[in-house]
Amino acid sequence: AELKRWFDANPARYARPSRISFDQVQLGDEADVERLRATLQATRDWQQLGAATALPRSLEDADPKRIDSEFGAGFAAGLVKAPVGGWAGPITSAYGRHFVRVRQTERGTPPTLAEVRQH
Repeated sequence: AELKRWFDANPARYARPSRISFDQVQLGDEADVERLRATLQATRDWQQLGAATALPRSLEDADPKRIDSEFGAGFAAGLVKAPVGGWAGPITSAYGRHFVRVRQTERGTPPTLAEVRQH
């Protein structure tokens, strides 16, 4: 009973992180933001658009910690605010500005006490 009370009082300690799958196009210094936005909305061949970058064009099922480690602190928070399915932004990273398309999100969920006991 004491363990359950402690578990119930500390849910964040065991919460699974949310997961996000997304695509990104980095804007160059001279980017025409509105032209790029219109092109992204009109094409399926988005991988060749935007500035060349060593950043991944897409991440699958990534948690906020991984996203922020790749793009800089706070980038994941910007993704959480973006709608699912369409291009949004620009969102600022440690490396510049990006249009993003969130393809899927999975909210973090707390495990059950039984699941925690298994680990």
